[in-house]
Amino acid sequence: MSTTTHPIYVTAIYKIYETGYDAAVWERLRTLAGTVKVLHCICSESDRSRAEAIPNLIPHYHEFESLETYKLLSQAQILPTIRKASKDTKEFMILMSAKTEIIHLVRSKGFYSSHYVWLDAGISKIFKDPFQTLSALHTALEKPKKSSHIFIPGCHKPQQDKNFLGYCINW
Repeated sequence: MSTTTHPIYVTAIYKIYETGYDAAVWERLRTLAGTVKVLHCICSESDRSRAEAIPNLIPHYHEFESLETYKLLSQAQILPTIRKASKDTKEFMILMSAKTEIIHLVRSKGFYSSHYVWLDAGISKIFKDPFQTLSALHTALEKPKKSSHIFIPGCHKPQQDKNFLGYCINW
């Protein structure tokens, strides 16, 4: 078993909404994949042609309904009262809860690293300059990390020290 010290980037893309699963979603994934050497993506077999058309993307086909998280939570009936109903659906919450399982799926396929990085498939839509923003994140993540740390990057004030990942939580 060979383990790299470089991060392995992981995402997932599934049709979990009735609308909004179109070319724009896949174009955002293409943008995201263009910012890393390799991006592992868990997706449905029905998306094979879309996934295989994206450079730097290694698709792993696993149906949403086959996720253990889905099996555990699909029967849930009560959703949080305070939420954006059109976005914060049961399926969305299941997908968000499945992130560690999805990373484990990539690892179980023989892709070993000292650290894994989850990137939401559509994250590039919130950045003014996705390449610049994600490049800064990747630069920070390429530095050696201690295995005893959990890093949760997020928004921070521009004047903050750029080495923020090592010492504070950012939301």
